[in-house]
Amino acid sequence: MLISASTTQKALFEVKKAPEIEISIENNLFTDTDTIVHASFSDFSQGLFGYELLKPDDKILEGNLYDNGSIQNGDNKEGDGIYSAVFTSLDELGKYKITIQSEYQTEDASIPVSIGQEFSKDFQIKSLPGLIEVNSSNKAGSTSFTIVSKSSRDTKISINQQKIDSKIIKSLVLKDISILPPNSETEVKLDFQLSDDIKPGEYKSYIPVILEDGSEKEIKLDLKVVQVVQEFPLYLFVIVIAASVLAIAAIVLMVYFLYIRPKRRGY
Repeated sequence: MLISASTTQKALFEVKKAPEIEISIENNLFTDTDTIVHASFSDFSQGLFGYELLKPDDKILEGNLYDNGSIQNGDNKEGDGIYSAVFTSLDELGKYKITIQSEYQTEDASIPVSIGQEFSKDFQIKSLPGLIEVNSSNKAGSTSFTIVSKSSRDTKISINQQKIDSKIIKSLVLKDISILPPNSETEVKLDFQLSDDIKPGEYKSYIPVILEDGSEKEIKLDLKVVQVVQEFPLYLFVIVIAASVLAIAAIVLMVYFLYIRPKRRGY
């Protein structure tokens, strides 16, 4: 069988095509919360994976993803071909772009491969509550904080009731709000009731605020339960003073009529 020169040339210079990089991002829409990035070749081959993260302020972070099974890297299983990295200090609102770069190794060459993907941090909590004093007699209180939204749509907000520390807080409800408007700055008010068994003292608890997509942010709540001494009612104070004056007057009159007046008359 004869093979044409063109066919032979094509066979000699054919290069194996590298598989694509697949990327997945576990993103929390709140700033200052973890974002975990996973990347792998589509055939889960081993390799070296690096990243460039472009932040909203145009600064660039660089580093590597690892397949070592470490929780610190957000990696679930060592040696499975899925490489991971955790970003913990993304404190700016806006869009982030991550580019993953690697080289796919073949028998003959190393083939550069890269992929880019965007994610965003759309919500930021500020104006956090300070120390809140709560009367030990009624154990009720309220607080507020502000959420900045850069989202382009309405977003539902709620409290993750399952994560409330019931030893400290009996109930916690949002007041007059369930939706964060787009591109807004909203004051979020809360009413809470402390546990019936709580004693005077200082406590720390957390408010687990959750968005409709599952993004969650815990807000620290510093509490001081105080024993309030009940004030003496004014009307009782007046009655006591009046009774005291009458008692003194009665004693004076008694002394006068029993001792002073008789002596003046010579008895």
